[in-house]
Amino acid sequence: AAEVGGAALVEDIASASERSADYCLLNQEFPTAASMAKIGTRLWAYVAAKTTQGMYFKLNAGRVGCVTTPSALSRFSDVELGDAVLCCVSGVSINGTYLFLDRYDPDWDYFDHQLRPSSDREVGAYGREHRYRTSVAGEDGADPLLVRGLPALELA
Repeated sequence: AAEVGGAALVEDIASASERSADYCLLNQEFPTAASMAKIGTRLWAYVAAKTTQGMYFKLNAGRVGCVTTPSALSRFSDVELGDAVLCCVSGVSINGTYLFLDRYDPDWDYFDHQLRPSSDREVGAYGREHRYRTSVAGEDGADPLLVRGLPALELA
């Protein structure tokens, strides 16, 4: 039994050593720490600490990444200590020491203002998506499934 426990310990140490060796290659494409401190920048983050109130990441750049909002934390629910996660910068602390991160989503780049939905037409190189009313919504724009069965509507 001691040999089995010892073998598992050796495997855990070898795995941790591999992850540590990979850490030195993290975010090498950024020449300076300031170059990654821009909202919307995609970068890799190494999970260093995880609590119920926040997560902290090593970025290999002299800065610390953190996630502190409940909505952003929920997007990291499957992440464990030692994982490398692709993130995007959602904010920078006043003194520039901390980069606030969110999980990168390839389907929705919220931090690129040109790609955000807008109700106004905009002329530009990329344009913008435009909000539209689906054919399911009624004349007043309310979803019929939400207003179905409301007493005020039945009396009218």
